[in-house]
Amino acid sequence: MSADRPRPGRPARDHRSLRWITATTVLAAALAVPATAMASARTAPATPVGTLARHLATGSGVKVTNRYTVASKGTKCDWREAGALRLGRSGVVASDLTGRYAAFPDRDLAEEQAKPRRFLTFPKADYSSGPFWEPYLPAGKTWVRLTDQQTAGPGLSTLVDIFEPGVYRGLLATTSVKRQGGKVGGASTTLYEGAIPYGKLYALSPSLHRPGWKPDRATAKVAVRWKLWLGTDKLARRLVTAYVLDKGFEYRWENVVDTRFSSWGAKVSITPPPAGEVIDYDDLGSDVPDGFTTMIPGMASRER
Repeated sequence: MSADRPRPGRPARDHRSLRWITATTVLAAALAVPATAMASARTAPATPVGTLARHLATGSGVKVTNRYTVASKGTKCDWREAGALRLGRSGVVASDLTGRYAAFPDRDLAEEQAKPRRFLTFPKADYSSGPFWEPYLPAGKTWVRLTDQQTAGPGLSTLVDIFEPGVYRGLLATTSVKRQGGKVGGASTTLYEGAIPYGKLYALSPSLHRPGWKPDRATAKVAVRWKLWLGTDKLARRLVTAYVLDKGFEYRWENVVDTRFSSWGAKVSITPPPAGEVIDYDDLGSDVPDGFTTMIPGMASRER
């Protein structure tokens, strides 16, 4: 979203018959309004959405750490990732993240899933490498290209993507609490809190519009609670979202995502790996262990 710009006024095209003083008065009046509007625009307080939009427009990047946990009946899945995002006008256009499971519900697979894996993700391609893959890779191959079903698209493992301008605007519109947030990453912050129904979030978020994610009547009412810490520059320093899934499920699932942002404006370069080092996931065979099915978009490709 870009800020509205005042449009300069113009005098009438044919004003040659006017006396000089009259023409000068008309021209001055025409220019006075835009000058005032421009001054107001310069002094208007920055908004979180407007500040983010300006960063998206620059094509710069941001560094992130992210932790997603899902728990049910004493079972816990804990996925952690960190890296950098490259931004564009529409949101995240590429991501370079390394993640691993700090906790995994299947004890037989926990050691395997604890191995780190790196993801280079683009709108139409998702590549992964790292110790997790090494036992399954043929000689000369170091990267796995994930299939369409596994590709999550660039970004974090989260339900709430604040880099989608519509989502960010809609999220802040549900603010119910605003107070001092203390220090986050050394920066003084203001804390915003609220809750947004999943149905509304789905309507606002293009990344959720994928098979299996359209909510039914019950899921649409699920409250996604959120806390957002903004620095004095109006940029996000931390976002925590939480929601519970219980209706229609055998057990109660508690989901929490904790994301931290730093180095806004960093220069981030993310490119696909050399084609000769890449193998398709479907060509690896059936020995690669499956991951844990979750209820968060963005996790599908990162569970392999």
